[in-house]
Amino acid sequence: IAPGRHDVLMRVQHLAAVTGELRTAIGAARAVLELIPITDEEALVRTRLALVELYRSVGELDHAVAQLKLVLKDQPHHVPSLE
Repeated sequence: IAPGRHDVLMRVQHLAAVTGELRTAIGAARAVLELIPITDEEALVRTRLALVELYRSVGELDHAVAQLKLVLKDQPHHVPSLE
């Protein structure tokens, strides 16, 4: 309904995750990533870590690792990602 609205997509991501619609939540989180300005590192990390958890929940560990690597590329000392 609102593909360019960051706030709406984040809400869809949250609601889909809560209701168990993990594929929908993953799609929404990926769409959110495209809308976050590259200068907003905190939002990028937060969204990537949410994607990691979603990918882990559906068993797509390769995708989860790829997201963690992207976090570590920008923030090599990010403790939660290292763990």
